[in-house]
Amino acid sequence: MGGFSSPSITTPWGVPHPPLFSHLSFLPSVCHPSHRTQPGLVLVLGQGDVGQLGLGQDVMERKKPALVQLPELMVQVEAGGMHTVCLSETGKIYTFGCNDEGALGRDTTEEGSECSPGAVELQERVVQVSAGDSHTAALTDDGRVFIWGSFRDNNGVIGLLEPMKKSTIPVLLELNVPVVKIASGNDHLVMLTVDGELFTCGCGEQGQLGRVPALFSNRGGRKGLQRLLVPQRVPVRSKGKMRFQDAFCGAYFTFAITREGHIYGFGLSNYHQLGTQGTEPCFSPQNLTSFKNSTKSWVGFSGGQHHTICVDSEGKAYSLGRAEYGRLGLGEGAEEKSTPTVIPDLPNISSVACGASVGYAVSSDGECWGPHLPLPGLCPSLPRAPSHTGLGLSSFPMLLQPPGGTSPEAAAAQCVSMGTGLGLSEPSGAGQRTKPWPCFYGSSLWAVCSACSCKKDLLWCEHRQHVGVFALLALRQSMQ
Repeated sequence: MGGFSSPSITTPWGVPHPPLFSHLSFLPSVCHPSHRTQPGLVLVLGQGDVGQLGLGQDVMERKKPALVQLPELMVQVEAGGMHTVCLSETGKIYTFGCNDEGALGRDTTEEGSECSPGAVELQERVVQVSAGDSHTAALTDDGRVFIWGSFRDNNGVIGLLEPMKKSTIPVLLELNVPVVKIASGNDHLVMLTVDGELFTCGCGEQGQLGRVPALFSNRGGRKGLQRLLVPQRVPVRSKGKMRFQDAFCGAYFTFAITREGHIYGFGLSNYHQLGTQGTEPCFSPQNLTSFKNSTKSWVGFSGGQHHTICVDSEGKAYSLGRAEYGRLGLGEGAEEKSTPTVIPDLPNISSVACGASVGYAVSSDGECWGPHLPLPGLCPSLPRAPSHTGLGLSSFPMLLQPPGGTSPEAAAAQCVSMGTGLGLSEPSGAGQRTKPWPCFYGSSLWAVCSACSCKKDLLWCEHRQHVGVFALLALRQSMQ
């Protein structure tokens, strides 16, 4: 079982490198299937209240895709709570958006500088980035992890590496083993090492760290916040040594795939989003038997606030968790699911993505499926939802067409979003918003999505800046 090859670390000559850093004169190179290499352009739309669109301080929102002026092509884009992180093909990081807690990792004292892309000063070559509510992480090609910003819990800031202290510049996480993949939830970071172990840090209130008992999850108990903020290995009960090959984050929960293809999870499961029969949070890794007999092997997971979408090696997409607002793609009247349930009428799927209350699937031929509501003027061939529905969400997945004049070759290579949708209007009534447009559209090679920055369900969130950021990487072919 298992859809991915085991992560590895090699020398420049292809010789396996030992699991610990050594005093060699060269830097080893880490690799993992999640590392992106296809370069492209970045376009954005949605809310730009705090500069998260990267279009300058005068742009509050965009309803149509707009090109972000960047000095080079990008291979990865991540949307944090109110900031955006771009990784270039040369391994450099560019950020824009809210920098109140240091999530941009650079100086923004000059007026308006946070609203346009700026480079993060990091000498190392970066191969992967991740972003959460107010933190950003970067994985270098030699397996080190840098982080900046701050983690938060339900009571506010808890700090980054030290209690109540944020960092406005990248700081190195002290680990004695190379990391091959990083993933961020709202306020926690998961690191997969070359040895197949998991390390976590950040907020642990809902069990998302997998190593802090419930008794100490509220700011670390007697040991304080250091228990949460210092990266530590996630212990797993098993007969032999457990090794993982991949890890994924939802807003407040974590999934991990073992090298044998078994699925483990921990964190919030109040709507069965972990695939547990109960609704209590899991504070230690659980072998999720609900995934055991569903398919030959699992290759990808993405989690929203209360739901999960996953894809298997045969290209089938499944959903589980909370069903309201059509986020599971199982049709009107669908109820919450505690086991993976096949999403009907989808083609062969290569990857999946979640916002707080939405789901997306990318087919092997580059089509992106999701909510059926087109952005005004972008998808005239698709019906607009009647405004009187209030929510106007689709319960079935619909093919999202690229705008007129856009060929599949100029399609999206990566889509990133925060929250339920983009272009939400102001509340038209108590606890209600109208016309929630889809987060992204068009053809795509893969899609990734971070969790919503708000602790509330986005549909009831009063902060417009939590609506999100759209990012599209046009394929290199579009430039030829």
